[in-house]
Amino acid sequence: MRREREKEKRYLWIFIGIAVLIHLILQSDFGDDLIFGAQLEHKAVLPWLVHRYHSLSSRFLVEISMAAALKMPVLLWKALDILVCILLGAGLNYLLDNKGKCAIFTAALLCVYPFMHMGSAGWRVTTANYLWPLAAGIGCHL
Repeated sequence: MRREREKEKRYLWIFIGIAVLIHLILQSDFGDDLIFGAQLEHKAVLPWLVHRYHSLSSRFLVEISMAAALKMPVLLWKALDILVCILLGAGLNYLLDNKGKCAIFTAALLCVYPFMHMGSAGWRVTTANYLWPLAAGIGCHL
């Protein structure tokens, strides 16, 4: 039993290390991060969200987290995004097998996805629109 827990912790630390490494090298100054960031630079968040709602954005609720991600300092966003990755991994591990026997499967599942793909349109916008709601949804099932 103790050996299994040690193994599970090792996989968790490997996953955390990978998440931290990815977040250390990524740049969040291109694509949608710049476009939405420029829009929010000249407007307060609430009027911007109202405008987005009236301009037929179907992601109105998700864009609240996106606006928050763009307004916060990059280092704070990176720390929160790493935390979201960890919570997503822990939540998936618990949902798949709450005894911790599939920790390696969960870590591998998350590492197999080409995470750099999420940055194709801008890191902060993409993770706030897709990764954060996914982690929140999984968290709701715990």
